[in-house]
Amino acid sequence: DELRSNEEIVLAAVEQCGPALEFASEAMRGNKSVVRAAVTQDEASISKNTTGSFRFASDALRGDKAFVIEAARLSSHVLKYASPALQDDQDAVEVAVSFNKGFALQFASERLQAVKAVVCAAVGCSGYALKHASAELRDDPQVVRAAVRNNAMALQFASERLKSDPETVLAAVTQGFQALSYASAAVKANREVALAAVKQNGRALQLCAQELGGDPEIALAALEGCAFAFKFAAPALQGNPDFLRKAVRVQPGVLNYVRDQKVVSQLRKQVESSPSGGQQGPPGAGAAARNGVGSGGGAERNNTRGNHRPEPYRW
Repeated sequence: DELRSNEEIVLAAVEQCGPALEFASEAMRGNKSVVRAAVTQDEASISKNTTGSFRFASDALRGDKAFVIEAARLSSHVLKYASPALQDDQDAVEVAVSFNKGFALQFASERLQAVKAVVCAAVGCSGYALKHASAELRDDPQVVRAAVRNNAMALQFASERLKSDPETVLAAVTQGFQALSYASAAVKANREVALAAVKQNGRALQLCAQELGGDPEIALAALEGCAFAFKFAAPALQGNPDFLRKAVRVQPGVLNYVRDQKVVSQLRKQVESSPSGGQQGPPGAGAAARNGVGSGGGAERNNTRGNHRPEPYRW
């Protein structure tokens, strides 16, 4: 008991392992310096201590508004173990969601999960926080568009109505083409949305409505940055000589995906005989085509548009 009540010893322990606070005396679990050190250590090793040591703080500290706000700036799990009164306190919750990438919204009271200002603060930090918003706010265009502008994949948490709203989906796919997978069938067939998606990343062509794979404008837009998109163009386009000539001008790497080798030879001659020496597409594309190496190896690798990597979702 003497060791568990020794501030110097307990501080040294929680600085090494925040959850060691569990074994401190009641007095030490109510000591602000000790608890502050514990929650600070939590965040430094959050991958190991995902439960958070603030749960071992005294009831008095977990209900102390000023201290909870201070601690919420240090660790993402503080609001989870704050008193119910503070989980329903807008000031405390807004600080928690602002300093912890929206993560803390899931620990707010249902009342605050339905407060637009709180949810906007959360989704502005992390679009994924939209999951924990009320159904009403997940159907609010302003809230959802703020979420998808932060993280395109947040569209999955939007209401069905907004997944069918072209403007909302457009806001998402301009950030990350993968969001198109969560759109309604009707929006996947929307030309404006499809064009925006394939310009963000040509691979989006596979997510568009099947009929748009036969739209030459959309297919060519997809090919500009991604030769691999040719695989998702409609068969009628893949075998259309006029389209193939245009496609090779836009992206010589298309030659890698044309099955008919006679056609490939003819198209390669077209590239070689062009006035610019085969430079109709991106710089160096003509040389790539002459050597039989298309953007499946070069331009494809260099295309960084749309390489949206959503943050790991572990809430």
